[in-house]
Amino acid sequence: MRVSAKRKARRSAAEWRMLCERFTQSGLDVAEFCAREAITESRFKQWYQRSQGAAPPKGQFIELLPVVPGAGRWEVELELPTGARLRLRG
Repeated sequence: MRVSAKRKARRSAAEWRMLCERFTQSGLDVAEFCAREAITESRFKQWYQRSQGAAPPKGQFIELLPVVPGAGRWEVELELPTGARLRLRG
């Protein structure tokens, strides 16, 4: 684990996987485990989902088809994990 200039802990993917394994074996709920390990619940949940294969693999494309073939106008909204939203209209 590295510590950034802002004194935040930086863990590698391997360290997060080990934390997730320890959580599974601990028998504690998320809040108790995170308090004991001094980590935020939100960050832990993100990594736990990744470790369980819940996150989609990076670099994959999703095909978007029109609801009504031949419809003139369309709109797509994409929300990123960071909370940023991208809206496209055509």
